[in-house]
Amino acid sequence: TLGCTSRQAFCQSLHQQTPTTMLRVNGSTWLCFMLVACVTNGAIAGPGKFDVDFAKKLMAFSAASLCPAKNLKHWNCSRCDAGIFTDPTNQITVGTAQSYDKIGAQLLYFVGEWAAEDAVVLVIRGSKTIDNYLVDLEIVTNPWQECTNVSVCNPGAWKGVRVHNGFLSAYDYLRYGVFKAVQDAYAKPVNKGRKLIITGHSLGAAVATLFAVAFRCPSLHAAFVPEVSTVYTFGEPRTGNSEFAGLVNVTTASVDRWRVVNKDDIVPHLPPRKILGQNYTHINSEIWMTPPDGKLKVCDGSGEDPTCSDSVPDNKWSITDHTSYFGLDAGPCPT
Repeated sequence: TLGCTSRQAFCQSLHQQTPTTMLRVNGSTWLCFMLVACVTNGAIAGPGKFDVDFAKKLMAFSAASLCPAKNLKHWNCSRCDAGIFTDPTNQITVGTAQSYDKIGAQLLYFVGEWAAEDAVVLVIRGSKTIDNYLVDLEIVTNPWQECTNVSVCNPGAWKGVRVHNGFLSAYDYLRYGVFKAVQDAYAKPVNKGRKLIITGHSLGAAVATLFAVAFRCPSLHAAFVPEVSTVYTFGEPRTGNSEFAGLVNVTTASVDRWRVVNKDDIVPHLPPRKILGQNYTHINSEIWMTPPDGKLKVCDGSGEDPTCSDSVPDNKWSITDHTSYFGLDAGPCPT
């Protein structure tokens, strides 16, 4: 890890590129954490193989989600592929969470009826504003126990599960709107039998993972429970503790699920595994776009493969690699 002096210098260098928060711990050690909005063939997680072309399509949704809600509703943003939704007014539901404190500001999701893939897609927006960065930096974990009385969510699997407080707060703010939007989509005859795809980048990736588990818990929304078929996340930070990672791996074992990391992307290294006694652990299964050319590597099933992105030293962590997956710009959306 970085020493005190080099850590301060590292944080200062990051501040030149993007908003950064520094947290003083025990009066002497400086820790720097920042998460921004954005980012990238295999076996291990779920029953299928990693599909790079499909991943690019989902990353394009994540990039588009950073555009204004009013544009997303009509699918006329600068990152919106006009051919995907032919009748956006009836095929897209956009929801935001505004609250009286900073945690809920600028959180957004959209649910789209994706006819070409015979699917309904749920996209969770990544970090867009300084308010979102503050959510990202709430590194203390809290217990999470959504369902306890159905076989797919064996009560024992939830024992000891703890999730990053900021990500869990974001999930809670969006929870009702997301469940309703997905249920409303599947209430339409045209969507009966269509698969459910979930995706997100950065903060959105962490929250997408929470929804991937939640949609495996029928007791949460008995009116209708779509079958989650696919979950691709991009630039996902560590979202919870080792028990949480185990819960995700077990409850989504039948899902085609991949966690994509672009080269030296800084965000998947945050929060650090051992900080303030939190025991953060990545979910499986990582696809690493290795530097310098982005060649794909399928990592082991541990979530913390030392030969994949976890091998990148902290002095090489990159903001740029977080904001450009597959050449798609996932920084702030041009208006």
